[in-house]
Amino acid sequence: MKILFINQCYWPDHVATAQVLTDLAEGLAARGHEVTVLGSRHPYTGGEATYPKQQRRNGVLIHRVATLGYGKRSGIKGRMLDYLSFHVTALAKGMWLSSPDVVVTLTSPLLVGVLGRLLTLFKRAKHVHWCMDLFPDTGVLFGIVKEHGLAHRVCVFLTRWYMRSSSAVLALSPYMADRIQRYGVSADRLHIVPVWADGTKLRPIPRPENRFIEEHKLHDKFIVMFSGNLELGGDIDTLVESLVELRDDKDTLFVLISEGPRFEEFRERSEQASLHHVLFLPYQDREVLAHSLSAGDVHIITNKRGLRGLRVPCKTYGILAVGRPIVYIGEPHSETADLIRDHELGFVIQERNAQGVVKAIRDLRQNPGLRQEISARARALFEASYDSRTNIDLFEKIVAQVVGAEVHGARRNPPRPRRRVRELCQLGRR
Repeated sequence: MKILFINQCYWPDHVATAQVLTDLAEGLAARGHEVTVLGSRHPYTGGEATYPKQQRRNGVLIHRVATLGYGKRSGIKGRMLDYLSFHVTALAKGMWLSSPDVVVTLTSPLLVGVLGRLLTLFKRAKHVHWCMDLFPDTGVLFGIVKEHGLAHRVCVFLTRWYMRSSSAVLALSPYMADRIQRYGVSADRLHIVPVWADGTKLRPIPRPENRFIEEHKLHDKFIVMFSGNLELGGDIDTLVESLVELRDDKDTLFVLISEGPRFEEFRERSEQASLHHVLFLPYQDREVLAHSLSAGDVHIITNKRGLRGLRVPCKTYGILAVGRPIVYIGEPHSETADLIRDHELGFVIQERNAQGVVKAIRDLRQNPGLRQEISARARALFEASYDSRTNIDLFEKIVAQVVGAEVHGARRNPPRPRRRVRELCQLGRR
């Protein structure tokens, strides 16, 4: 198959969608598929750095287009302008690329499915949308767009159009699949494909062999870790309140590995609360990620109330891969909460319950036997259900079914280009 992926972020970005897409694209290329990725020349966090316009890595042809380059640190307005510039330059670039069998869009930038659908109309290709963040629903929750306002109605219309006209839509969970069906996607075109981690690269690293612990001199500390994107969906308030309660636990150290505006907000609030038992570090390279994640004795995941079915914390699966307990702060019934509770992987604590978070951390610190039991269960679950090889197989099977009739079978009355143009005109008149 000839597959074109469109997502603003790709290797070497550290953001979760970039890492998952890199695993997927390289995995499919290794299986003999012709894989191309269309992304941005600028890093996810912004800045002056740029990536090459074109390169080939591990069998994947990467095309990158120029954008305004404001990045995540620039605030909402800057990010919106950045997203718009990507839509324009990526559409222009995509028109010049050779026609694929299928165009696969992910989640970045917002409404990237519109871009993918437009390209498939002109390229006579199939469109598969892999939903990792259900916008505009998340936009309403975070206050980016006003519900039922003009911007919201336009976004709903466009989302419904590209989802209903896609050959397949992939959701991360049953909760998300239920939400997507509200946009008119039929059940036969809706599939569940969870994200993953690479079990060959992410594995438990014992403390005596852990380079991260050695580098940062953490041998005598019980490490509570948050590693990943500290975004709008995170519950900073409960986290800070919990750390205040743990301030006198001299052997406990909180390690925050992140970047971006909320990272700086968390740092400022920690300084205001005189939290000296916190270590702030930037994102770690994937080559050392197994060591950094394994360094955590306990990992924290937070997800704002209302995000069930809209977004799944991708960091969960890396934590499972290294076999570490999880303290989850969020809705008691959600994707991550159900996973932790059903498989006994840690504790589920509701928002604004700092005392519950503190108790969970102290219980895990005082019970190394429990941590070992959770570690074994987490790694076993990961290998059975969330290893990259298993889910790339699933993705490949779904996409092959989508393009199979067109690639391997005879097509009756193939659509002419002018019919594609008429479809676009009809869209504009609706």
